[in-house]
Amino acid sequence: MKKLIIFILLITNIFSATKSIGIFSGVNDNIYENKEKYFVFPFFSYRNKFISINGLNVGTSIPYKGIFYNLTLEPGFFQKVLEKGELNGIIEEDRDSPIFLSLSASKNFKNFNLNSTYKKEFTSGGNLLGLGASYIYFFDKSYKYSLIPSINYWYLDGSYSDYYLNLTEQEYTNLSKQYKSLENTYSLDYSISSRIVLDEKSSLILSYKLNYIDQNKIRQDNKKYFDTFSLGYSYRF
Repeated sequence: MKKLIIFILLITNIFSATKSIGIFSGVNDNIYENKEKYFVFPFFSYRNKFISINGLNVGTSIPYKGIFYNLTLEPGFFQKVLEKGELNGIIEEDRDSPIFLSLSASKNFKNFNLNSTYKKEFTSGGNLLGLGASYIYFFDKSYKYSLIPSINYWYLDGSYSDYYLNLTEQEYTNLSKQYKSLENTYSLDYSISSRIVLDEKSSLILSYKLNYIDQNKIRQDNKKYFDTFSLGYSYRF
């Protein structure tokens, strides 16, 4: 769920005006079990030259020599990612929602963007490193129709991987399997988003994301690809 929230907030941050509200709905694959989840997600976005608020995320951006440096607190929704007894009783210990402090740098080249990100995750004590690229294409000179393909690579260290993508020693024992820690893993996100401007204040946002996770020992079927489709409405004021 946290990856879904991050993805939606990223999309709203790309398209949002100085102040906007809206709602997203859609469906995404559950990374822990073989079923889809439907969701409805309201959001609020506010930005000025000192601070940006996107949902619960709060950050600031400093431009320097054509590069934007961003510091963002991503507190999550203080919910359990997994709870004891889930996955047919396999889970023995709760997995709490991640809390990130991220530092990123991004550079724009006309319609092309390159970015790098470091995230400290406090729940697991883990670290994430990311590299990404995106391109925005406008179909007409009025900028009413736009398309953004993007790709992001994430390195997830052992602490993060073990907590969110691995079973505990006791959970392995209950399955009559030998425990093996995850030293690290990686993830690739491929996404495409489109914005359709309805009028001077409102717009529709459609997005699709395909996520690849190198290792996920919590799943028993070894599935590695997960997708998300969402449709959103944004109103600026």
